[in-house]
Amino acid sequence: MDAKQTNASSNGGRPALDGSSDNVDQLIKLQGFIEALPDKLAQSPYQYDLYTEWIGMLKTLDDKDMLRSARETIHAHLALTEAMWKEWIEDEKSELASSDHKDYLRILKVFDDATAEYLTSGLWLDYLDFYDQHRTEIDAAHPGLDIYDRALRAFLHHYTDMGKIWNRYKDRLTASLEDQSADNADELKDRLNKLYIECLGIPHETIDQTFAGYSTFVTTHMHIDYERQMVKVNKIYSATKRLCESRENYERQLEPAGHAWSVYRNYLEFLFKIRQPDYDEIRTVYERALVYNYFDPAVWDEYLTFLETHAFDNGEIKTVIDRSLRNCPHSGVLWGHLLLYAEMTADLALIQNSFDRCIQTHALDRSVDDMAEFLVFRLDVVRRTALSNEPTDAEARQYVQGVCAETLAVLDQLFPESPDPYYRVEKYCSFILAKLLGNIDSAQSVWKSRGRRHKSNSEYWLQYTQFLREHVSASAARTAYKQASSRALDWPERLYDSWKQFEHETGSVETYRQAVAKIQLQRKTIERKREVEYYEQQQQQQQQHEEVKLISSSSKRKSSADEHSNTPEDVSCKDIARASKRNRTASNESSVADKMTVLVSRLPPGTKAAELKLHFSQCGNVRNVQIVRDERDNYGYVTFTSTDGANKALSFDNSEFNGSIINVKPHAGECPDPTTLFVCNFCKDVQKSALRQLFKSYGEVVNIRMPPGDRQFAYIQFGDSEAAARALESDGTELTPGMPLSVAISNPKKKSKKMAGPSEKWQGSTDPNSAGSQSVRLTNFNPATSDDTLRAICQEVAVVLRLHRNKRGDKVFIDVDSQAAALSVVEKFDEMELDGSRLSANLVVKQPEVTAATKTAPPPPPPPASAPSEGRE
Repeated sequence: MDAKQTNASSNGGRPALDGSSDNVDQLIKLQGFIEALPDKLAQSPYQYDLYTEWIGMLKTLDDKDMLRSARETIHAHLALTEAMWKEWIEDEKSELASSDHKDYLRILKVFDDATAEYLTSGLWLDYLDFYDQHRTEIDAAHPGLDIYDRALRAFLHHYTDMGKIWNRYKDRLTASLEDQSADNADELKDRLNKLYIECLGIPHETIDQTFAGYSTFVTTHMHIDYERQMVKVNKIYSATKRLCESRENYERQLEPAGHAWSVYRNYLEFLFKIRQPDYDEIRTVYERALVYNYFDPAVWDEYLTFLETHAFDNGEIKTVIDRSLRNCPHSGVLWGHLLLYAEMTADLALIQNSFDRCIQTHALDRSVDDMAEFLVFRLDVVRRTALSNEPTDAEARQYVQGVCAETLAVLDQLFPESPDPYYRVEKYCSFILAKLLGNIDSAQSVWKSRGRRHKSNSEYWLQYTQFLREHVSASAARTAYKQASSRALDWPERLYDSWKQFEHETGSVETYRQAVAKIQLQRKTIERKREVEYYEQQQQQQQQHEEVKLISSSSKRKSSADEHSNTPEDVSCKDIARASKRNRTASNESSVADKMTVLVSRLPPGTKAAELKLHFSQCGNVRNVQIVRDERDNYGYVTFTSTDGANKALSFDNSEFNGSIINVKPHAGECPDPTTLFVCNFCKDVQKSALRQLFKSYGEVVNIRMPPGDRQFAYIQFGDSEAAARALESDGTELTPGMPLSVAISNPKKKSKKMAGPSEKWQGSTDPNSAGSQSVRLTNFNPATSDDTLRAICQEVAVVLRLHRNKRGDKVFIDVDSQAAALSVVEKFDEMELDGSRLSANLVVKQPEVTAATKTAPPPPPPPASAPSEGRE
């Protein structure tokens, strides 16, 4: 042991101070860091940043022993990149002693771990280089090690990189053949001949070069039997060549697509459909996909399912499970594969250790969805292992009941305010307690304990009533339905539909009528509430529109533009019913989208969307990223494919990103689309081609949307936000002489709802049930559609007083007895597909006679929204 190691040992494993003030400061900082490290790692051993900081400090101090220990710790929990492995290997080489076998074995171990992590030819070629340089020492330290054969076996089915490994192996054997005596030459010739034939039978990119090499080999070393051997091998080569051609199309798609998982999946589907699929080739394609998609748990899950269902060795399956957890430690499904492996190998200790490890390392604390997946896997394994053989054993039953209680406690402790939206753990625990253990009271208490916190969650009541139906009684379920219907639920219609279906299946005439009456009463209450909310929303939007109009009037250019165009920012002429229907749908969709989106502020200058997407991809699948830059702050919106991803992302608040501390908050509403421009103020003769010609100079134009009719505006969508920002320079450009374009970033929040147009503003009563005939105008219908057909459809929702067409026959007017009926007719017909045409329905509101009273009276407010009416029972 040298002096540095001796001093380090005397200081509890820390390097000694050398007197340099800079080094003293670094050592003090490092010592404090190391002392705090165990607690930090106990809280969460999956923090890459923590390990990176640790490695950086140790490299600065040049302490090889501690650096090696730190890297081994990282590798136990997280996957290292190819660059990190190469750096580790180079550091180990620098400490290599020519006569110490332990040093060589240590480097071989690092090479083995590195090449097992990902199937990359770069690391394997480095491994072969190291072996060639130190072959004598390695053979002495590890006799019988054949690294070349291992490398070839690993890449034998790698279409693009097999040739790299095979050429190295072939050249080495050829050189040995030329150097060997006649006694060993025959053995080498036979080995090389068999390897050539094996490679020629496997599709790979350089098969033509392989065949040419074999021809040279046979000519040189097997010339006596040349013709017969070449005829035999040519048949193999021809068949494999056809296999290569069938794979070329898939191989060509990989690089242009950025090696996306979807392209690899198409490739795999093709390989599975082959009459006799080669599972080794399929496994290699999975490994190739993981080199680029290692962060996607779905790829690992599919790969593991493939290995488990095609009788691969348990040791290989365990290795892939460990790799998957190092790459995606926050996936509940992958932890579930570890439990399934423990069950398949009857390793009861591993079952408990896997659960303890997952909980204690807080691997799944960020996502209730992943935690629920893992806990369900555990309940599966416990149920099968404890109850399958002796289901009446008292000790086993007590153990299972204890596991159910422990599982629910874990979920309650980690996610008290954000329950599993599907109640998977509760469903499974109550099933086990009620069905398998016969403990109905304990099973029911599971749901009752949830009811105190989830009383407004419709999914909770649906699951609870279903449990009562299956395991308690119809009467108990009916009582729960009544209780739930009086709650302010997040989605009451789902409960109402379930209750009615329940009464259809199990109820009497009396209970059915009582349920319908209760549901109708609750629906009316909800409708009134929604009408008030909608009316208040319209009032607010009208006020905002007036403010915008007032500001616009002060702009000379805007005033000039308004003389020539009608923009969708103006109050439009769409009817009330369509606005009502779309508002309800859009409101629900917007609410769901908002829950899947987070606002990320304080971004570093120059942040790219791809960088932000990669940073948050560890929280879940990212659907979209929008970067917004202004004078005060750079911020962005990250939208996930599920609310769980957004919930995970909130834990990144006050975390580091590219050297800056970012803030992550829930998204409170719609955000601008920085890739799309809103363009208006051009004449009706302007076509999409003219707009594309104007805007394509700023970047790739992905899509142009223009509304039908006379409303002259368009949405121009670019491939990225930078191109859209450049295109703002076109504001004021004249496509039509005297009409300067208005160009702005599309902002959905600023769009007003389309309620009443200039010629059809609301003038009637605000009471939707007011007496007096009302008319609905139908347009855009198939002239072949008969009046009887239209009348029959209309009579499903209203009483038709009269139905007639105009002289040209392109419009149909339907007179009904009230405004409410007219609104129902509009909702029925608007955007209906009929006889190959999409209908358009609008109210026709008659202007009242002008009297002294109407001249002085203020205009009434627009009518409230009409919620969907209850269908007839």
